[in-house]
Amino acid sequence: MDFRYAVRTLLKNPLFTLIAIVTLGLGIGVNTVIYSCMNAVILRPFPYRDPDQLVGVRERYKMGSDWSNVSYPNFHDWRESSRAFTGLVALSTQSFNLAARDGEPERLIGTAMTFEGLRVLGIQPLLGRSFLKEEDQVGGPKVVLIGEQLWMNRYDGDRAAVGKQIELNGDSYTIIGVMPSTFAFPDVSTLWVPLQLSPTENRGNHFLEVIGRLAPGVSVSQAGVELAGIAKRLEQQYPASNTGWSTTVRDLHELEVGSETRTVLLIMMGAVAFVLLIACANVANLLIAKATVRYKEIAIRTALGASRSRIVRQLLTESLLIALLGGVLGVAFAYVGLKLVVAGIPIDLPFWMRFTIDGPVLLFTLGLAIATGLLFGLAPALQLSSPDMHEALKEGGRNAGAGQKRQRLRSVLVVGEIALSLVLLIGATLMIRSFVKLQTLDPGFERDHLLTLRTAMAGSPYDSSFQRKGFVVQTLERLRAVPGVTEVAGANIVPFSGSNNSSSFTVEGQDVRVGDEPTASWRSVTPGYFPVLGISLVKGRVFTEQELRDSVQLVVINEAMAKRFWEKTDPLGKRIRFGRDTSSAWMTVIGVVKDVRIRPLDESRPNQFYLSFSRSPQRNITFMVKTSGNPAQATNAVRAVIRNIDPKMPVFSIFTMEQLFERSMWQQRLYGWMFGVFAAIAVLLAATGVYGVMAYMVVQRTQEIGVRMALGARAADVTRLMVGRGLWLAGIGLIIGLVAAFGVTRVLASLLFGISPNDPLTFVGISALLTGVALIASYVPARRAAQIDPLIALRSE
Repeated sequence: MDFRYAVRTLLKNPLFTLIAIVTLGLGIGVNTVIYSCMNAVILRPFPYRDPDQLVGVRERYKMGSDWSNVSYPNFHDWRESSRAFTGLVALSTQSFNLAARDGEPERLIGTAMTFEGLRVLGIQPLLGRSFLKEEDQVGGPKVVLIGEQLWMNRYDGDRAAVGKQIELNGDSYTIIGVMPSTFAFPDVSTLWVPLQLSPTENRGNHFLEVIGRLAPGVSVSQAGVELAGIAKRLEQQYPASNTGWSTTVRDLHELEVGSETRTVLLIMMGAVAFVLLIACANVANLLIAKATVRYKEIAIRTALGASRSRIVRQLLTESLLIALLGGVLGVAFAYVGLKLVVAGIPIDLPFWMRFTIDGPVLLFTLGLAIATGLLFGLAPALQLSSPDMHEALKEGGRNAGAGQKRQRLRSVLVVGEIALSLVLLIGATLMIRSFVKLQTLDPGFERDHLLTLRTAMAGSPYDSSFQRKGFVVQTLERLRAVPGVTEVAGANIVPFSGSNNSSSFTVEGQDVRVGDEPTASWRSVTPGYFPVLGISLVKGRVFTEQELRDSVQLVVINEAMAKRFWEKTDPLGKRIRFGRDTSSAWMTVIGVVKDVRIRPLDESRPNQFYLSFSRSPQRNITFMVKTSGNPAQATNAVRAVIRNIDPKMPVFSIFTMEQLFERSMWQQRLYGWMFGVFAAIAVLLAATGVYGVMAYMVVQRTQEIGVRMALGARAADVTRLMVGRGLWLAGIGLIIGLVAAFGVTRVLASLLFGISPNDPLTFVGISALLTGVALIASYVPARRAAQIDPLIALRSE
């Protein structure tokens, strides 16, 4: 009965119902979007067996410093000595060139891992088997597990594909199994091979990720203590490579997600909760306004014997119905919003991170809608359920006391809306200004007219450094001949690509304690690297074309490194070498160049040095092509050059430098955009709330306004009176909001770039903006009040 009556009541007031449902739909919708993101990133467990038993293990250089990847000999010793794990797996993401059947060769992301990998994860192949121990030995058989999608594309789902040969990186591999389509461990891999490393590998080469499965009854902290003890023993046993190195063990999910992402999602969850509270306040205001019309109805029900609880139940049924309809609309809004969020992420997401509106998300939305209905409906229901029957049933009874109570409640709600809107707007503005500063920063190099593309010199044709240098020299020569190309260069890594190489180094003549060696980012580059990027030369010279062909022991350093280590002397002619390895050759400094940002958020000036490509000819190389016109138009010609040199060489990650710059900041752009949307919704709702309160006040005070005007008050006086009331409410809300914002914005400090979380310009500007919004929202009803005819007003009751 309550439900049927609620439906009839809402249908009699279609405009009220529509406004309330849309308002709640916006609030519930943005909450559903962020909860979907949290579900995808944080809440949904990893798709492995007993994922809570899986941990990530990393090495740590010096206590308190950032964690690092693991060297294979150290991993081997952990595996042999540890009792805290039922299994440990080491892995390394690699790229593979797949020979083409038709058209161009394909570049695939794969993973090399130790033989126990699938057992540790608790995953079984869809077809075939996993790796055997003997296959994970140096020189062992070349076998591969392929993903289901590759199996379908390459072999049309033929089960006989298991046992067949496939050419990867120029070598023949035997397919031993097919992995299900839901598995792309660790992130986006499509094939898996044995790691095949020896315990005699370089102990100082840290490049592996390690995952472990805890033994029954062993906690993360206990496993960490055990590995720390093993690391201490290895430090004593191998002081040259292990001094200063310890270990860290963390929950795998926590390690993969990262603290910053977790913090951002929690902040956003708080932001959308503010939006929902504002929406609830708005709908509560609508219900209070509607109560004026229903006051006599409730009084009659009470006079006929209805209890207060019975009336509250009826009114809450109406509120819950509105909230549930708002929840349905919110799911529709969330579906669109989630599509926009995913579209704003330009990178490949890990396979376990799926942004969907699934069962848990729908349950969250249902629970949120019910809670919302109770939240915005309870106060108006309690207030309306205890009418003054004597006043309400009198013909023409105005019930001024109840009207004043409702007005006070509405005013409190509006003050809360403005305070919450101010906090949201300030946070959004800080994020947007931070992103703008990032876009206008000087990276230390030129981005215009520059095309970048990667190749991978994989397989036996490029096993020797001579072969790799030959391919690069030939490619650079032919690229220079492409029409419209002005300069070309190559490097193992380019700025803003998301990758980095770093190493400890030794400065000749400057002794440091073992374990305290400085570190620097380094690049392997061809001679044209500095001119192509427009990196200024401070002193000395850069590499020559002849030095690209000769294996020279020369190095170019950046200004920051020169000032730190040769502050009072000339760095030219000085020598450095990698780490403490005395077998490593000394490299002579021949030039100093300006500092370059490796990532947009690098505010410090790290040590950087550049090697000649001939000194360190990496298999992966990024070619940079500078053009006189639009660089993207040179893509086909550049691809054709490389294909003519080696038809089996894939070309991938083709971006202009401007695109790389934009992609490197996608998180800041997405955060700013999302906060901006939340703030815009909040301001719209707050403005509506102020307008609603002022319009309601005009209705309530119509007779008073008529009396004032009959006694000589001018229209301007009435306008000033009403606007003053609106600004008074806004002022209280702004004061509360400013106090809250000073505390809340501190949480954003780690996400901001080049701007203080308590930036005075932002606080003052947003306060002025909201004051203006409140002024406009108050002025419209005030002007209508000023145009009231005193005679009509005095006869209105």
